[in-house]
Amino acid sequence: MKWESWFSSFEKAITSALSPGDTPAERVSWVGRDSDGRRYILANTGGGRWVLKVTGGSNEDPYTGRQVEQIEEFIEIKLDTGHDEDRARICKDKLLFAATDAPKGWMEMARGLWIPA
Repeated sequence: MKWESWFSSFEKAITSALSPGDTPAERVSWVGRDSDGRRYILANTGGGRWVLKVTGGSNEDPYTGRQVEQIEEFIEIKLDTGHDEDRARICKDKLLFAATDAPKGWMEMARGLWIPA
């Protein structure tokens, strides 16, 4: 087995063993922008808790939420708004919000990237 192949298998095993509250170091902070110039910042505060800050809009108060799912493709966060449908998904380069009228139930809000810890 080649070194790269072994390392890739090891990395997948570690990632799959993580619980939803355990976030890999490379997935702790995400920053992106929408087409209107608003900036979206998501930060893992530990214990499966996240903070979402949106700048450039009318309401710049931060939102908090808890992580409800984590797989290789995304992290899903349920925001603490009192509405079960208020959810965000952080994909590799996209931030999606739950939307009942969007295809597949998710609407792209911003494009961005993970910031190394």
